[in-house]
Amino acid sequence: VKRWRTLRSVQHIPGPPHSFILGALPTMRASPSWFSERHRFVTKLHQDYGPVAKVVLPAGRGVAVYVYEPSQVLQSIFHNAKAFPQRPLGIMADLPNGLLALRDEAKWKAHRQAMVPALSTAALREYQPKIQRRAEELCHLLGQRADRGTTGAEVHKPMAAATLDVIGDVGFGTDLAALRDSEVGSSEYVDAGEDLMFGFIRS
Repeated sequence: VKRWRTLRSVQHIPGPPHSFILGALPTMRASPSWFSERHRFVTKLHQDYGPVAKVVLPAGRGVAVYVYEPSQVLQSIFHNAKAFPQRPLGIMADLPNGLLALRDEAKWKAHRQAMVPALSTAALREYQPKIQRRAEELCHLLGQRADRGTTGAEVHKPMAAATLDVIGDVGFGTDLAALRDSEVGSSEYVDAGEDLMFGFIRS
């Protein structure tokens, strides 16, 4: 009943055909694929369905709403606020005491206060060279790919890899080499992240 109500609350938003059980899985697996070519998938989604479009996820996981024009965001939300409740979704539902999922204000403030030293001005200045180095590596890689031809370059996985490298540098003082590994083959860290986030759909 809850899933049916969710789908009905966003029925005014256009999107690819979907079923109650499979969602839009056939479209998500087509070319371009939602799993491996997300940016191309979203581009085509907006070309086909307009600046605000939805993708119904399979197995009752919810609805992803993609917005091309920021000015459309509030219009979509205010049209039916019940379709966009403030609740932890996806993996955050499994981390109820995490900073992004906590709904208790007192607990949230305590968690946030514990993180203040890591987000201080001094700490951010220390992170900046590490983040800049990874950003330069990413730009160099994407520039090389763009120079190899006139077609579009895949950016989803390199950006995910660079993000993981920043997390490894800043959070753990470890070089995960995710971006370097993804360029010569595949990164076990990027693959593990995708399996964690999307494995339930692929199965």
